[in-house]
Amino acid sequence: MTTNTVKHTPDAREWQDISTAPMNAPGESYGPWILVFHRYDFGVYQARYECHGDKRGWFAKGDPRSIFNHHITHWMPLPPAPQEKGSA
Repeated sequence: MTTNTVKHTPDAREWQDISTAPMNAPGESYGPWILVFHRYDFGVYQARYECHGDKRGWFAKGDPRSIFNHHITHWMPLPPAPQEKGSA
């Protein structure tokens, strides 16, 4: 019996473990916007890691009060912005 093994290297556009997500740089309050997966409600949110005094965590875009410190398991970068089509 032959088994084919394919080595898989994660693509930047695939879901990655949250422990590898970009956060804010030292001295900065905000990290970059990324997509995060929330396993509790199976939702995908645009979020970024923020530090505000003693409050630190993942904040969803559009709701500055939301903080997800639990149940966020994966992340991926935002897709590139659409390109304008040239006029013909």
